[in-house]
Amino acid sequence: YGKEMLQECGVAVFMFGNKVVEGKVVLANGMIEEFTLAKECGARIIPIASTGCTALYLYNKAFSQKGDYPYLNKYWSQLKDSKDPRVIADVIINILNNMKGCV
Repeated sequence: YGKEMLQECGVAVFMFGNKVVEGKVVLANGMIEEFTLAKECGARIIPIASTGCTALYLYNKAFSQKGDYPYLNKYWSQLKDSKDPRVIADVIINILNNMKGCV
């Protein structure tokens, strides 16, 4: 189901992503799997690192391979640092607008 959805939408936004296991907060492994699936499906990935947890982990993974994500070049620092929901929303909208015709 997830693969079909990702193939249809073309974009995956990753925010937050944690869970509690045995009383401890850990990264959401399901979100990591969705990231891998999104990449395999050719979806454009937008990790909002400033929300922390798994989104930060995925941001660092993507950032280490920046060449695979050229549509994020102007936005890496904002995706990592911005805590203002309005700024984050504007960044996502700008990324999507800049992708028009590319997805």
